[in-house]
Amino acid sequence: SPRSGTMQKLSTEAVLTLSPDSELGKLLRASELNLAEVLTLLSLGRDTQLVRDALGLRFLCRDTNPGSMVLLTHWHGVAAVEERIEREFRRFDAFGVGVDWTLFPSPAQADLAARLARRGLKQGSARWLIADLDALPTRPAKGPNLRVAVAESAQAMDDWRHAFGAGFAVTDAVAQHYHDSYVRESRQNLPGQLRTHYVAYVDDRPVACAMLLLAYGVACIWDVATAPEHRRQGYAGFLTRTALEEAKRKGHKHATLLSSRLGHSVYVAAGFRIECNIPEYRWLP
Repeated sequence: SPRSGTMQKLSTEAVLTLSPDSELGKLLRASELNLAEVLTLLSLGRDTQLVRDALGLRFLCRDTNPGSMVLLTHWHGVAAVEERIEREFRRFDAFGVGVDWTLFPSPAQADLAARLARRGLKQGSARWLIADLDALPTRPAKGPNLRVAVAESAQAMDDWRHAFGAGFAVTDAVAQHYHDSYVRESRQNLPGQLRTHYVAYVDDRPVACAMLLLAYGVACIWDVATAPEHRRQGYAGFLTRTALEEAKRKGHKHATLLSSRLGHSVYVAAGFRIECNIPEYRWLP
């Protein structure tokens, strides 16, 4: 992978032709499974519908955060593909929300993307970034008033909730749901899985947050956010670097994350050097 400040970019077309057995394909597939674990946590005790079976995962949610999506499509050898697609569309329609059908490298039907496009679904993309943990840039300086803590106590997780709500500009109910979903379940649900939450404080006020999930052999960073009045101070970058270093200490070689437009430059500076544009096909009710 690139070790300089340049970014290697893979288009949606390149991702669709990427072998799931290649090193990059395996990293992306592991990231998809990591995402599935987050969605499974968020599906508990909420107005959601989660279906996970041999054909994949369907996460339907009436809130825009995190939004509804289809993952883990395993349709290799499935007969009557058009009828199967129609059945999924009826499921979406009954729930009444827009859905992003996301196509990571997989042994799915090779022409599924074309089939979805022919049915009028608009193609977009999700920007996934990859960092080589053995090639991280110089560690950024920590601000004089910045303190980073692992959120292990109930009070620290409540501080995490405040930072999450302010950073993502979501309602108190959404921030509370994320908090409750995370504290409800063990931080180590499966062998080899570990979830760590971070809070950044300035003068003892929670101003930024992040979460690191080690699962399926890959380190994924989630929920990086900074309160608007504290942005452009390097807090998100320092939190991201803290999570990357923890992943490396735990023996991981790579880390991935789903990047927003706002956070992209922060993650590039933190050491993410590969950008994969994962195709999404938007279904609307």
